[in-house]
Amino acid sequence: MSPNQPPSRGDPAALLEPQIAGILSKILGVAPDAIPRREPFLSYGCDSIVLVMLATRLSEKFGVDLTVFQLFELATLEALSSYIPQRVNGAQLPEPAALAVDEPRARSFISCGQWLFWRLAIRPELASYFNLRLAMMLQGPLDVPALQASLQELVNRHDSLRLHFAAKNPSDPETVELVVPARVTPTFTIVEPQLRTASDPTEVVKALLQREIEQSFDLFAEPLVRFKLVRFGPTLHAFLITMHHLVTDEWSLNILKQELLRLYAARTGGEPAALPQLPLQFADYAEWSHRLHQTEPYRAQRHYWDELFASLGRFDLNALASLRDPGAAAGTTFTDLSIGAQDVSRLAARGAWHGTTPYVLLQAVMHLALYSMFPRLERMLTLSPVAERHRAELQHSVGMYLTIVGVPSMISPGMTVRAFVAHLKRSVQEALETAEARQFALYDIAKHRAEDFPLFVYNYLVLPNDSDWAWHGLQAEPVIPLPDMRPFVTMLELYHGRSPSGMWGALKYDNSLLRADAADRFSTNYRRIFETVVSGSDDVPVTKLITA
Repeated sequence: MSPNQPPSRGDPAALLEPQIAGILSKILGVAPDAIPRREPFLSYGCDSIVLVMLATRLSEKFGVDLTVFQLFELATLEALSSYIPQRVNGAQLPEPAALAVDEPRARSFISCGQWLFWRLAIRPELASYFNLRLAMMLQGPLDVPALQASLQELVNRHDSLRLHFAAKNPSDPETVELVVPARVTPTFTIVEPQLRTASDPTEVVKALLQREIEQSFDLFAEPLVRFKLVRFGPTLHAFLITMHHLVTDEWSLNILKQELLRLYAARTGGEPAALPQLPLQFADYAEWSHRLHQTEPYRAQRHYWDELFASLGRFDLNALASLRDPGAAAGTTFTDLSIGAQDVSRLAARGAWHGTTPYVLLQAVMHLALYSMFPRLERMLTLSPVAERHRAELQHSVGMYLTIVGVPSMISPGMTVRAFVAHLKRSVQEALETAEARQFALYDIAKHRAEDFPLFVYNYLVLPNDSDWAWHGLQAEPVIPLPDMRPFVTMLELYHGRSPSGMWGALKYDNSLLRADAADRFSTNYRRIFETVVSGSDDVPVTKLITA
């Protein structure tokens, strides 16, 4: 039987397989017949976020709840199509804890994820650090009243676009509450800059975006989103959105953009916009999250994290000091660590061989590169933001749905690359399972100073393709902001995300916490270790790899 030959007609999987292939093809943006039946998901572009989306769609379509790690084990379209009928006809999985909050709330506390950002966001020197912004150039006849009406509809639809905070003691997140007015008028300003003959409108917009970073929000008095329209002429505009990270995330920005385009098209076309009804608002999720904090499972999981932090011990301050340049100017430096299309394919294939995702392999490479910088370390922890979107109720909601998970690792004499990858796979799985409760423990990290241990962050960005800015009757082009040069408490952050040419990558580090030559050493070691991992040299001892 060929890899894509369908099952026999008498097999229940015969009906399910093309439906599942259709669901997966829409998520991946490929034709259904391009999805192999027996080739593991991970080898043809699936990653943990894609599997989250697949699990959600399967739940909506067939009423069966699958975890991401069950999808790892099922691995193929053939296996999944055979497994679902057994679940549907046999014993069902336990229902997840309901997110709905039925009774009226006297007050709503901030969510788990907001805890982690709150203590940093209220520090005066970081007042505007968490401003997220985006902009686009618009060419053509813009209907400004239709745009304003569309923004009002968005704000009416999503409570996160109306909320601000109240607190008896701002330094204690347990006292911080959400305040959600029933209705607010969005902050919308129109500016008309004077252009010189040689001025480039795009550069003017970049400068305005930079000012948006510098203009902080009042967390206790105003909605944490503002809109700005820049009018260069009758048929040339720029549209800017600035939001505080406490009420949004990258996924939410994508939702906001898609809904705004639909609302504007409906307004200018004279038709109602058929947006799906929101089963939950962000305040509902925050309240559910807060209640989860009070449960016994949380306490047990908190014990897990307490033991983990204790096992890590304190970082060697001398090793950290040796990497610093006390005289360095404040700011942030970026180093390119992009991966070409061929290496992305090798990464996917190697991940499939290990039965894991590119995310896990890249985490393993990052950990090993860090061990090469700190050879005396035997244990390490990196932080990684994860989108809390595995529930269908949250798919279309705008809000701050991030979980910050800690991924620990350890090395020991004789440990091979194969063993280390398996170790990281288990660590990531433990970090992600029931992360809704475990993330509370990571709030403790915000209490530590950077000198207690360096903060290493890994961001793996996998979002739906949002490059199509199909404004009704307009030509639109995104504006890329100027590089963000603000220093922060993290020593080192590594980013990877999809790009047309493969996977873009960037190493970001604080000039005052890490010398340029140390960052260069990390980058060199990272590329060398990456090549070892994707080439299949699994029997190389990690101690040899990190000291080469």
